[in-house]
Amino acid sequence: MGVQPWTSNINYFLVNKDFWDSLPNEVQDAFNEAAEETTEWALTIFSDAEAGQLAALEEQWGIEYFTISDWENIVATAETQVWPEIRTEVGAEFFDTAMQYAGLAD
Repeated sequence: MGVQPWTSNINYFLVNKDFWDSLPNEVQDAFNEAAEETTEWALTIFSDAEAGQLAALEEQWGIEYFTISDWENIVATAETQVWPEIRTEVGAEFFDTAMQYAGLAD
């Protein structure tokens, strides 16, 4: 396998929304602060080559790159571009039920 035209530098924390909502604000704030600091750190260690690879992803394939500070864009993109495709692939009933359990739908 040859060299891939991208790098992987993903920092994320997944948690059930009900559990997250049950955490005290100071704990949520600590996680959010750690996520922001980790993202900033990760972005600063990208070499010029890696930054060029990210630019190539966007330029050649139209792939957008978001950081944690762009959360509203991430959600909007997921809702309009990603979730509808997944809903079609897995079936509306399954998808809608999963979204309800995740606390992302009424």
